[in-house]
Amino acid sequence: MNIEYLLIKKEDDFCKSVRGFNNLLKTDINIKIEKGSITYKRKKFSYKVSTNKITDKSTAERSFNILLSKKIKSKSAIEKEIEDITELKRAILKVLPIDKIKVSILWDDISNHYSINAYPLLNELENLLRKLILKFMLTNMGTDWLDNATPKEVKENIVQRAKQNNLRFLFQNALFEADFIHLNGFLFKPYSTLSTDQLSTIIETTENIEDLDLEVIKSFVPKSNWDRYFSKLIKFQSLEKKWEQLYELRNKVAHNKPIDKGDFEELKRLHLEITDKLNKAIEKLDELSITDEEKEDVTKQAVSDFITGGTKSYLGYSSGATTNSFLNLPCTCSVCGKSFNEDVAAFNPDRKCPDCQKASPWNLYLIMDNKCSKCGKVFKKDPTRVSFTNECPECENSGLYPLGYSPSKVCSSCGKSYNDEPGTISFSNKCPECQISQL
Repeated sequence: MNIEYLLIKKEDDFCKSVRGFNNLLKTDINIKIEKGSITYKRKKFSYKVSTNKITDKSTAERSFNILLSKKIKSKSAIEKEIEDITELKRAILKVLPIDKIKVSILWDDISNHYSINAYPLLNELENLLRKLILKFMLTNMGTDWLDNATPKEVKENIVQRAKQNNLRFLFQNALFEADFIHLNGFLFKPYSTLSTDQLSTIIETTENIEDLDLEVIKSFVPKSNWDRYFSKLIKFQSLEKKWEQLYELRNKVAHNKPIDKGDFEELKRLHLEITDKLNKAIEKLDELSITDEEKEDVTKQAVSDFITGGTKSYLGYSSGATTNSFLNLPCTCSVCGKSFNEDVAAFNPDRKCPDCQKASPWNLYLIMDNKCSKCGKVFKKDPTRVSFTNECPECENSGLYPLGYSPSKVCSSCGKSYNDEPGTISFSNKCPECQISQL
């Protein structure tokens, strides 16, 4: 087992030779250095150190290359040997002045050991996630759910590029191509089942607040698939927080970052807890029943997570690849009415063009075409006019007062009688002239 460091310091009188460096280490009374070995608390390790002046003329620095080694006699003794060499490593790093010496790790077999042992745990977790998602989709949507949910033009493009005649097998392959973050997104990423346009319509067409259906309004609150479906089967406290901890540890292993015994023990604890919950959720999937509306929502989410994520990668797309020749179909924007090519694999329930997706709600309010709920005429709303209906100004005015007339009021400022403009709501008890004069 080897640990190798490269130390860099300024070229000065402090610690300018191997002897000086060894003397620095021996300021810890537990460290003894002999030729080719170093002893810490009576535990002996192989030790090599060399020094060189950095040749770059633009800098005056010196390097020290340190190699610590310990021969592992048996697998049963490996954890004890790791503890011993970890103690020595900490003792050495503790005596090095951090303001004068920069430390870089060249090799760390301790981290390699724990990474190798961590991989099977992460592999089991990822495969359990795939098993849960695949069984959930097939038992609730049927074997042809992706085939039924995918437009004909898209299916033809998928089959041609993937050389795969069966979309069901394509989804399975996509699941195994999908990485941890896409699997995680399908289960734990919150989403709303209704669009903001639908919420606006509900509010505009409701005359009294008592008529609002609270359950319908709650459906706009983003929730994850785990909260919607799986939490009914398994109760798991602080699941999201534990999953974030697991994801951070997984990234350390996946990207070859240093991992120590504490990280590995934390991973084992999370693995034991989460695999137990996932297995119980898989066992109870038969108890789960979802509505047709929920099936449609889940299908959209699955296509979004795995067609745009795992399947694009599976079909040969890089993360920045364009999809103009793949999953784009002609579409009409639900807001401004212009035509655009929509990536049907992207989650766009409002059917908005890219410009309207980026636009602010106020800009959308100004450009939106509205269809009068009474006469059917298309009109644009006046942003200076307060309206709580989805009727054009003519129909709205005709329904408020006979012949477009509103009751007389007495101005609290000048005392004269006046009428509000039909179809508008005034929050003042002053006539229009007095309101304007006081602006």
